[in-house]
Amino acid sequence: MTDRSRGRHRAAGSAGGGAKGGWLVAAVIAVLLAAGIGGWAFGVNRDNSPTNAGSSSSGETAPAPDGASDTTSPGTDTSPTGDAGASAALTGCRAKVAAGDSLAKAADAVYKDWSGHVYTQIDYDAGKVSEATAKKVWADTKAAGPGHVKTFDSDKTAYDKAAGCDGTASVPAADRTPMEQCSNRASALAKVASTGSVLNSQWKEHQVQMTHTMQKQHDPSAYYGEWFNRISAAKKPLKDYESAAAALKKAPSCPGA
Repeated sequence: MTDRSRGRHRAAGSAGGGAKGGWLVAAVIAVLLAAGIGGWAFGVNRDNSPTNAGSSSSGETAPAPDGASDTTSPGTDTSPTGDAGASAALTGCRAKVAAGDSLAKAADAVYKDWSGHVYTQIDYDAGKVSEATAKKVWADTKAAGPGHVKTFDSDKTAYDKAAGCDGTASVPAADRTPMEQCSNRASALAKVASTGSVLNSQWKEHQVQMTHTMQKQHDPSAYYGEWFNRISAAKKPLKDYESAAAALKKAPSCPGA
């Protein structure tokens, strides 16, 4: 590469200099100009500033100024809001779906505990299950409950912190289909998260009640009165969650989540 900071190229043999060398250079330039191709050669060698004369007959182009790149990748988007921003939107949506799927699993465990507790009482009162069966269900769900509630609370925190599925309109054409699929799943997961949160709160509150053993022994009417009120309050939230969970099963998967 030419060290242009040290001046223009020197003609071969110019160290001997003299009028003869100058005459030869002038003659060569005159010939090039007459041939119509001297503009580029003269422009490059005359001073440190490249000309904008285009290509020579060999297809070469004038070099870029020192420190500047003379190549640019085709199709490169250097604007602050290019495909990178759209890809970030899809990535954020996938993260929300991944967190939502984890929360949905935790919600399902909470649902099985709480619905088992509630529906077993209803079935027992209706004579559909034996006392032994009912007591086993209540004991099993009571034992599993604290761990499932803890997992739900942890996953809910992660879900709330995860990015959303905003920016759908900004995604490039190649990302529109997966973005739509992920957004649809995210919407279904949001309903599972909200309805599951209600169940988790109710189940957590009843777990606290179950520690009130003294009240159960000394004032069973108050204890069981509170329990039957919880059953009545749980019926609609359980149905709401069941509808949300059914809708999630029909929701599309999110590619890459």
